[in-house]
Amino acid sequence: MQALKATMVEQVTWVDRMGTKVVLKNDIGRSALAEFVGTLVLVLVITSVCAQNVLPKAGSANALIGVNIGVACGIAFGIALTQRISGGHINPAVTLAFLVLGAIKLPKAIAYMIAQVLGAFVGAAITYFLYIDAINVFDAGTRRVEGVKATAHIFASYPGAHLGWFGGLFDQILGTAVFVIIVVHTVDRKNGYPIWVRPFIMGLGFLMIGTAMAFNAGYPLNPARDFGPRLFTLLWGWGSKAFTFNDLGWFWIPIVGPLIGGVLGALLYKFALGFHTPADGEYEIVASHELKPISEKTYCFESISARKRKEINFCFAAFEFKNALLFSSFFKFSPLTLSCRFYISLTSKNLVFFFAVFFCILLKQRIIFFYLQRLSLFFVKFNLKLSFFCKTTKIRAYSFFCILISVQDYVFLVYILDLIFVYY
Repeated sequence: MQALKATMVEQVTWVDRMGTKVVLKNDIGRSALAEFVGTLVLVLVITSVCAQNVLPKAGSANALIGVNIGVACGIAFGIALTQRISGGHINPAVTLAFLVLGAIKLPKAIAYMIAQVLGAFVGAAITYFLYIDAINVFDAGTRRVEGVKATAHIFASYPGAHLGWFGGLFDQILGTAVFVIIVVHTVDRKNGYPIWVRPFIMGLGFLMIGTAMAFNAGYPLNPARDFGPRLFTLLWGWGSKAFTFNDLGWFWIPIVGPLIGGVLGALLYKFALGFHTPADGEYEIVASHELKPISEKTYCFESISARKRKEINFCFAAFEFKNALLFSSFFKFSPLTLSCRFYISLTSKNLVFFFAVFFCILLKQRIIFFYLQRLSLFFVKFNLKLSFFCKTTKIRAYSFFCILISVQDYVFLVYILDLIFVYY
């Protein structure tokens, strides 16, 4: 025991002790930090992929495929990093969509957007210093926005020569609307996606959009992803041309378009699909992780099928068989073999009880556990009455023993219900 305590003490390192001091107590601050980190990772991956596509000896015939896959992986990884803390928005368009749906409050939404832009700025800076030598060789230090030696589009989006402002705005609205539909669909509880699957589905959705809609402007579809790196290029050598490109006719489009598209996509999903999808629960944003108490409706016996009732009766029979084994150990065998038979019957009881509980867990039915708890309490009350009204010492001993066993069963069932079924 002393060795075990020493091992447990040794596991608390100085990092753990520091963590208790620096952990953020404020929910908005903690979520904003997560959005900062997630957007930083996203933009770092995207700009690095773009750099390898733009810089010499890095491009290939399959460059666009590589860019799409890299961007999709950046989306998935950024969301996976942050979804348990902030919900994994990493996109002001997604944040605004959830704000309109009422899934997030205005102060937190503002903090999210600021953190996302800052994270995108820092992510672009890291990519710049990662590829600074290659950029210098490619453009000879001229830091161009246009032309064959342009490097500004490593960091921000720029339209094709054929694209006008209306076509660009429609491109951003449509692409973001499709992406937000995928996001809201994925986090809708009615559709039953496990939380660990959601980032991959969103990443695949973005891969689909990039494969289909990247021709016009490279599908930024994220105001923070475009504005943060564009601001970095303004301050780090590319100058005002990063914003004045095309006579100020472009820089605002990757900001306004995704914000409009995000709101339209969220509302379109809710009214066209979400409200009409039959399921047990309502819409739930990824950021919500509060454990909800189990209501009495969960245990409504009439709400389950006849098959489930048979399964419940099977569990009742298992408990009755367990008590029959215990009873036989006292009254059916001679005193010489009582201790041995008692041990065997107790072991049999535990095995039957274990398989009954395991069977209930596989069924994922809280109602079964509820009635097993009721059955255990019934055994406690019955044996209490038996011990008071019966004068036979042997029966009293058996009754007290059964009380202990039933209390043990009840406590164990409550423990299982609280620690396992709360996650279903």
